[in-house]
Amino acid sequence: MLTRSLAVFSLFLTVRVLCARYSIIPDCDEVFNYWEPLHYLTHGYGLQTWEYSPVYAIRSWAYEALHALVIRAIEPLVVKKYDLFYGLRYAFSALSALAETKLYSSLRKNVSGSVAAWYAVFSLASTGMFHSSVAFLPSSFAMHAFTLALANYTSLQNRSHAVVRGITWTVIGGLLGWPFCLVLVMPFGVNYFVHAVARKRFTALLASIGKVLFNTASILASIVAYDSTAYKKFVVVPANIVLYNVLNATEDSGPDIFGTEPWWFYPLNLSLNFNFIFYLAAISVIVPFALAVCNPTKIRYHWLDLLTLVSPFYVWLGIFIAQPHKEERFMYVAYPSLCVNAAIAMEFMLVFSSKLLNRKVITFSAAVLIIAISLSRSVALAKFYSAPIELYKQIPDNAAGNICVGREWYRYPSSYFIDNNLRLKFVKSGFSGLLPGEFIETNSTSWIDRKGIYVPPEGMNDKNLEDPGKYTPVSDCDFMVDLDSAVDEEAGEIRYTASPEWKKIRCLPFLNNAESSGIGRILYHPSSFHALTKTNLVYDNYCLLERSHS
Repeated sequence: MLTRSLAVFSLFLTVRVLCARYSIIPDCDEVFNYWEPLHYLTHGYGLQTWEYSPVYAIRSWAYEALHALVIRAIEPLVVKKYDLFYGLRYAFSALSALAETKLYSSLRKNVSGSVAAWYAVFSLASTGMFHSSVAFLPSSFAMHAFTLALANYTSLQNRSHAVVRGITWTVIGGLLGWPFCLVLVMPFGVNYFVHAVARKRFTALLASIGKVLFNTASILASIVAYDSTAYKKFVVVPANIVLYNVLNATEDSGPDIFGTEPWWFYPLNLSLNFNFIFYLAAISVIVPFALAVCNPTKIRYHWLDLLTLVSPFYVWLGIFIAQPHKEERFMYVAYPSLCVNAAIAMEFMLVFSSKLLNRKVITFSAAVLIIAISLSRSVALAKFYSAPIELYKQIPDNAAGNICVGREWYRYPSSYFIDNNLRLKFVKSGFSGLLPGEFIETNSTSWIDRKGIYVPPEGMNDKNLEDPGKYTPVSDCDFMVDLDSAVDEEAGEIRYTASPEWKKIRCLPFLNNAESSGIGRILYHPSSFHALTKTNLVYDNYCLLERSHS
């Protein structure tokens, strides 16, 4: 048993380390809301979003400080500054591998060996896990915590202890990471409550409730204490997040001002990130009801318990489809449930399809197809869109001064990719929303003046209103990062790559998705097949420019 778990952990860890090395940063919120404040804690400077203003306080310094400990631990081991970025990602890899191995082992022990095996295949192969497993986001942290929670929830032995541990992990993911994942306590809490009442185990039920309340209060008190110290005022960040996004949201403030999407955004996105795995998960709800009639599978679960196990994915998807503002990262928390559901559905389908065809042939064919499509999608993302990360890694060691970005501000990979003698600055482009400001280069109490008087950071608002004070004159820029492509001149954009004031130091290919066509822009395959798939890929140059002194 130990040998199998070690082998599975090694496999998960190997794949997740590859994810850490090659996954892109798909969301600028990851950089400006998490990597930059972390850099501020570890290096004394960084870019500050309005969310970190004490006026709003909807980001947790406790969450940042936890990761700062990892950076401090690996700092003596690195050669380049960006090694700290990858070092933290490797830590995420280890956490993800540990959580996934725990869930695999629990599924194998409590549900069935084939369900556990399919879960491992789906989780290892999927493009969704390719980037979510190593992302520095509260939704990824909550995903890892919920994976550990599922590993406990699936255990039907010593149910009270398992449920308490599962709820505690969910609470950790919710309070320290993303509070909305606390809703996932409900299916398992209700299931346990019904079982305890039906069996008249009232003493055990009350004891479990007491433990959960104590654990929750302890975790919340620790987070509130740290955040209140950092913000120099009493704050409950998880409550502030809910208030901003739900209760206090208006037409002028709240998540919807950053854009809305139609209901099919998530089904389409999950299809790209999980292909057939998503479709299997979508139909998994039929399995518990089929087991209520008969159980032709090797699943060792009562149908009501199985219904509870598959329900978190549907609960999460239903809630977030109903929200107008949608982002890919909001689905991260449900990824482990998606993979578990798909594994359960696959086991059920194999039982019936094997009556017509050989089970081994179907299993092998399904696994190869899903792995091939998933790998092709992950390679496409890494190959087509990795230029920003790779370009910043190639900035000359002796570079100093201001490195500026205009329309490419949202692809900045963080201050861990520029040396301490460089500073990122924004120049005016076609974007008219609120850009990040700068933390005062001292410490996290920078909003307290020398007399101890609270001074809110300037130029912050929760309405995404542009602040001209965030811009730097182009004349103050020593370096520029820009995409060598057409610009919107009416919006005031400048094509710096064509200006005689700038010379190119280094350029890397970056896919122009709008002008490319064919399945090859979504799924990577050798160019020799492009004619067959009617694929035409168009690349732009992603360039680092230096001011010309000629």
